[in-house]
Amino acid sequence: MPSQEEREALEALMADNAALEAMARQEQYNRQAARQVEELHISQAKPMPPLPKQVKPLEFYRASDLYGKQLKRPPVIVEGMIPAGLTVLAGAPKRGKSWMALKLALCVSKGDKFLGFPTKRGSVLYLDLESRQYRVQDRLSRLIPGAAPDNLYIAHQADKLDGDLLEQLKSWTSQVENPSMIIIDTVGRVKGGTRRGENAYEGDTRIFGKMQSFALENNIALICVHHLRKDNGNNDDYFERISGSMGFTGACDAVMVLAGKRGEETSTLKTSSRDFDSQDFVVRFNSGDWELVSCNSEEYAELQEYNASQMVRGIIAVAKRYNCWRGTVNDLTCEMSETLGEPVEEIHATQFGRQLSHFAPMLKRRDGIIITVQRGKGGKRSIKIETEQSHQVVLPEEFTATDEDLPFEP
Repeated sequence: MPSQEEREALEALMADNAALEAMARQEQYNRQAARQVEELHISQAKPMPPLPKQVKPLEFYRASDLYGKQLKRPPVIVEGMIPAGLTVLAGAPKRGKSWMALKLALCVSKGDKFLGFPTKRGSVLYLDLESRQYRVQDRLSRLIPGAAPDNLYIAHQADKLDGDLLEQLKSWTSQVENPSMIIIDTVGRVKGGTRRGENAYEGDTRIFGKMQSFALENNIALICVHHLRKDNGNNDDYFERISGSMGFTGACDAVMVLAGKRGEETSTLKTSSRDFDSQDFVVRFNSGDWELVSCNSEEYAELQEYNASQMVRGIIAVAKRYNCWRGTVNDLTCEMSETLGEPVEEIHATQFGRQLSHFAPMLKRRDGIIITVQRGKGGKRSIKIETEQSHQVVLPEEFTATDEDLPFEP
């Protein structure tokens, strides 16, 4: 049996444990109540209003303020063709793009005309990233015998566009006198890739937008030599065949496309610019040198047809032989055959008249030959061929026109 003291000690211990348990329960209750109150306050609390956004004010002006205002304009590097800014020169592989780029570099560095168009003389950097020194040496010696200009600089290696290329180009502009043009041949060697999350259009807009800004800030023409996509026979628009997305051409201030097929004697240089009218130039590649054939591809096509026409050759021969001749369609066919010394195809008078009407303006403009259709006695029609010098020659009475002459006018 426990003694009295032991019982009292046990009772005291049990009382202490009960008190501790009660205190623990009270503390737990207090924590739960505080948590419930906090959750209630959070659920009923209103969100803090966002801080006011700092909006950059839009800069604008009245259109009327432009009138009479003297504005600074970027320089024009090649008149009517290449302004300061970003330009792409595109063409199919092995079409002579690099030869044209090197000729352009030479013309600008010397201040010579490029395909007949004046240039702004200045220092030129030609990044030839697809060739080596020996090939550039061979091409320069063919294009310009003797010494090349001192302000034409050439490099064969460069950083990527998403690397330090623009810094490299900026360094060059600060080291030379009067920087005017930089040519990158080809831009695919330095383009780099898109960033994560970018599509091709967004990547090209970002990359080439920086190039355009660099060119305009430094008042130079930055020429990107580039390729055309392969012709699948369904797209006659050469500008849409430029390799890459529309973000590339959209960033360009001028676009030049060397169009044509391999083996053809001539090509068409198609140009489009923000500052100049779109034009088509007929050019010829002659022993490494590009030369201008015609400033209008349609006129050139007409000239080719004109030079190839047996009718034109026959009329010119008759005019030179007689200075002034007159007769029917059949008479003219026989006369042309005799004068040319070759058979002339006989065609119906109506078709003959259409062809004669088609060539008459150019015969007058190019060779000074005037074609007139006249009605003789009895309504008989005759063709009169005369040179400008013999325009006043009086014809025999048999062919005197009773009605007004009907000339073929341009």
